[in-house]
Amino acid sequence: MAKNKPKPQYSDAFFVDNLVLRHERTQHVYDRCGDKVIDALFGIAVILPNFSRTAEIDEVSAIVKKTIESIFAEFQGEIARVDKLVTDNGITLSPRYSNPKNLAVRITSPRAGSFVGLFRKLDELLMGIDKLWFAEVWDESQKRKAVREASNRVLAAATEIFKLHKRAHLARQRKESAAQGNAPKTETAKADTKDIEAIAPAQDAVTASDASPVDSAAPTPAAATSTPAAEAPETAATDTPQPARRKKTVAV
Repeated sequence: MAKNKPKPQYSDAFFVDNLVLRHERTQHVYDRCGDKVIDALFGIAVILPNFSRTAEIDEVSAIVKKTIESIFAEFQGEIARVDKLVTDNGITLSPRYSNPKNLAVRITSPRAGSFVGLFRKLDELLMGIDKLWFAEVWDESQKRKAVREASNRVLAAATEIFKLHKRAHLARQRKESAAQGNAPKTETAKADTKDIEAIAPAQDAVTASDASPVDSAAPTPAAATSTPAAEAPETAATDTPQPARRKKTVAV
C-alpha cells in the first residue's frame, strides 16, 4: 500500500506582539474576533497570492488597508475629544482595572499588526470614557452608548474583513476553474461563513458591566434579519408534491 505523503511544513515569518487589554469590553471584542481576523488577514496577504495573483486579490488587500486605517483615524479623533473633556473638567483620577489581560499575539502579516493596533486604541478610548463616568461628567446612559458604538466599529471591521476574505477565495476559484476549462465554482470556504456568523450577532451585544434593561432586551425578528449571518443564502424549500412510491407485492 502506498503511504500517504506527509503534509509540507512551511516556515512563515512572524513576530509576537505583547498586547495588554484592561477594559472588559475590549477583552470581550478581542475574544470574539481577534485571532480569527488575524488568520483571515494571513490568508489574504500570504496564502492566496501563492496560488494566484489577480487584480481582485490586490483590490481586496487595498480595501482591508483602508478599512483598518479609517477606524484607526476615527479612534484617534474620539480619544482627542475625550481627553479634551477630561482636561477641561480638571479630571486627574486614573481608574485601575481588576483583571487586565496580557496576550502574546502572533503577528503573521502587516495588516494583522495594524488590526491589533485597533484594540490598543479601543482600550485607550474606553479608559478615557471611564474617567468621564467616574467624574460624573457623563452619566450611565452616555457611557453605555459611547462604549457600544466604539466596540461595534471594530466588530464591523472584522465582519468586513471576513467578507473580503471570502471574495478573494472566490477570485482564486474562478481563476483555477478557468485554467482547467471548467465552470467557475461558486461555493466558499465553510470556515469563513462560520466566522461571520460567530461575530455578527455580537455587534450589538453588551458586557455585564454595561447591561441595562434597554440593552439586554431580546432583538426583534426584523432586527435579526439585518445581520450578515442572516444574509447567507438558504436552500429554498420545494413545494412540488413528490409522487408516491408503489409498494412491491411479494408472493408468499
